[in-house]
Amino acid sequence: MVVESVEFALVTAANGRITTDPEVYFTIRNQTWLLIAKLIYNGIGAFAGGFLAARVAGYAQLYHGIALAAIQSLAFCWASTQPQIRNTTPVWMWAALIPLSTAGIVIGAYYCRQQQEICHSDVGPNGSAQMARQ
Repeated sequence: MVVESVEFALVTAANGRITTDPEVYFTIRNQTWLLIAKLIYNGIGAFAGGFLAARVAGYAQLYHGIALAAIQSLAFCWASTQPQIRNTTPVWMWAALIPLSTAGIVIGAYYCRQQQEICHSDVGPNGSAQMARQ
């Protein structure tokens, strides 16, 4: 939802006003600079989604991130089979968004797990750090 709001704001700014015409919207959104921006904000959104999924889960963070990445990938794959959705975005963008989102989500979940391990590490009897694995 946040990622789509960013896209809408960028298209509106590029157009100079809000548009409700899908043809105008996608003509603007499919400009090269906006597609590159889409890769950036989708990557950030995927990372944040993976991090939040892991954080909310509280345990087995990486597995929850992988589950979210699988669901997101299935949603992208389904959308790419629907002509009314698929035709709004260049094929190369679909090919880039699926692995980018999958990787971003898993990396976000992994980062969350690593942060939790750092925060919950204890010092052992010989002075070495013992990590609380989740």
